[in-house]
Amino acid sequence: SVTGNRVAHTANIDRIAARGATFHRHFTPNQICSPSRATMATGLYPRHHGLWRNGVALDGRLPNLWQALSLAGYATKGVGKLHFQPLLAPVERDMPESLAYWERPGCEDWHGPYFGFDAVDLVMGEANEATRAGHYAAWLKRNHPEVVDLYEPDANPDSRAQDLNEVWKSAVPPELHYTS
Repeated sequence: SVTGNRVAHTANIDRIAARGATFHRHFTPNQICSPSRATMATGLYPRHHGLWRNGVALDGRLPNLWQALSLAGYATKGVGKLHFQPLLAPVERDMPESLAYWERPGCEDWHGPYFGFDAVDLVMGEANEATRAGHYAAWLKRNHPEVVDLYEPDANPDSRAQDLNEVWKSAVPPELHYTS
């Protein structure tokens, strides 16, 4: 792997790195995913956009890159885990990236707009959480229900016990995985 990890095979990242640039001297404004995504979206540091840790919502009133692109006439679509809102927000907060939102009838028909994206197809959570809620989970349950349980770490007999906490070889066929 381009990252040097001998357990996680990152074929897509390796392919991107082979055709592009890799950075060896860089920093991130925050090592946690939500604040870093919010920084990429807004161009602001976490102390200015307010999303300083996971579980905090990004202020939807802040201007962001996708909003600027949309206003300039570009069609924008967010696909995957955006993580601008808390996964565990109560249903009253009406947050599309919360598990509670996806318990409402008809929620899989909602596709935005969202944080400047004209449309979205959301993946909720990560790893084996991805089958709990969101557009990907609804699609998988509707089209490939036999695969849902394969997201669990122990579904693949080739995974070693010591790998199961962080990295494991998924039993999900690659073409059906949310990272494909």
